[in-house]
Amino acid sequence: MKKNKLYIFLAIVTAVFLFGTAAVCNQCGAPVEEKIDVGEEESIAKEEEGSKEEEISEGETAEEEAEEGEEEAEEEGEAPTIELEIYEGPLYSAADNICYYRMKAIVTGSPAPTIEFSKDDSNGVWGSKKSQVNLYGPGETYTLTATATNSEGSETAAIDISWGCDIPAEVVEVDATLAAEDSRSGYISGTTSGVYTNGTLVYVGDNSSDEPVKGYLSFNISDIGSLDNVTVKEAGIIIAGVGHIGDPWVAGDEMHIKVFYYGDSLDYPDDYAVGGSLVKTFNTSDTLGDLSFLNDSLKNELQNTINSGKSYFQLKIGLNSVSNNSYSDVYKLDSTNASIHIKYEFTE
Repeated sequence: MKKNKLYIFLAIVTAVFLFGTAAVCNQCGAPVEEKIDVGEEESIAKEEEGSKEEEISEGETAEEEAEEGEEEAEEEGEAPTIELEIYEGPLYSAADNICYYRMKAIVTGSPAPTIEFSKDDSNGVWGSKKSQVNLYGPGETYTLTATATNSEGSETAAIDISWGCDIPAEVVEVDATLAAEDSRSGYISGTTSGVYTNGTLVYVGDNSSDEPVKGYLSFNISDIGSLDNVTVKEAGIIIAGVGHIGDPWVAGDEMHIKVFYYGDSLDYPDDYAVGGSLVKTFNTSDTLGDLSFLNDSLKNELQNTINSGKSYFQLKIGLNSVSNNSYSDVYKLDSTNASIHIKYEFTE
């Protein structure tokens, strides 16, 4: 019995020892946790929250200060300044017969100023900072003023302008026909027969002495010559109803028309002598009824005559040879059927 009790006691001791050893081994590999008092945890948490609140508070304060600085900057205004400057003109408008200027305002200020012009003939077409002023005649002047205004005040500038345009001369086109002058038209027949300007007849050919008969036509261009900057655009001669006596086409095979200035009267022998600028040649025939032509040579000679200040444009007409039959062989012209047609332009 005693042995049994001893065995039981040993078994209990052994079991207690084994269980104790196992418990100790289970805790050998586990980390040792730091024990913190509950009161300390609450204190640490409050410190962290306080630190965060301080960081947020500092950020909000910086933003508020920045916003206040911007508001103060926005609230700080600047009084306006203004200058006026001509950027175009003076220019002439022929359609309106005006001389105009265009001005612009150079402005500073905060807030941005509004601008008011004393005159703007463009009605704002060029924008709020530009103005056009029209002047309607030489000698006219105008003082343009412009005022810039904002909440900080206003400022005014002025600029004086006056008519400064050259009016382009107006070009006038004319289409005119001038009749030959009877008093200065005529003919010279040979060396002895003399000068004839008493009627309207003009003869061209040869006389019974087989001497050249030369005809002359004069046109008064003094009215054209008195104009400014005349430019001849076209010129033509019209001599209608040409007749003949004898056979002038036998005397010569060509009729020459020359520009030849002889002045107020025909004089022998100077005006009978060879001379003049050839502007047209006609072949002679028994059917030569009209002497009409238009060409640049005639136009250029007329232009030269006008430019030289002469009052008359004059022609000399003759054949290139004579006959030897002792008869008068002439073409018969009538100065009342002779005219010059001119297209020209001038400025006024």
